[in-house]
Amino acid sequence: MGWGGIWGSAWSGGTAAPGTSAAAATTATSSRALAIIETLEAAITRTASGLTAASYRMPLELQAIGGTHRAFQVRLTGVRLERQAWGAGLAFLALDVAVRVSYARPGGEGGGGDRKSINIQVGTDGVLIQDAMEDPRNWDRDVSGIRNVALRVGSFRVVDDRQREVWQHSFTAVTRLPWPA
Repeated sequence: MGWGGIWGSAWSGGTAAPGTSAAAATTATSSRALAIIETLEAAITRTASGLTAASYRMPLELQAIGGTHRAFQVRLTGVRLERQAWGAGLAFLALDVAVRVSYARPGGEGGGGDRKSINIQVGTDGVLIQDAMEDPRNWDRDVSGIRNVALRVGSFRVVDDRQREVWQHSFTAVTRLPWPA
């Protein structure tokens, strides 16, 4: 088995069995990443009032506009090795986490859909999301392996069309995993 297969099986919490394919290790790695995403999503849903999790069937910016006001998605956009603890048999990974939030801009007399009110909502929601993600009480350290979450970049607009805006908040989450022997 190659290094990637050993890494993948170790990240999923198991040990590398002889003859295990890289595809099986990738599947195990994906389930570990999904657990981290679900942990962070639950933290936002529980503590950031008014934000609701969007469907994961398609990206937020492609979903139907109705019902996506203040809907969010959590995505892992990158992973890199932060440090290794050889004696303890651990590796620490830095995960790039993006939280995208959609805001409806209906216009007309509906109110609350102009650029100024959306910018106010983005600022307020950014603070709520940051508080939810950075509070260690919101993720079980022993189960998720998350050691630290920190705001990496401020908020920026990803999509700006006639009827909606999608904003992204970026974080770095450090997680630990057993290092392959």
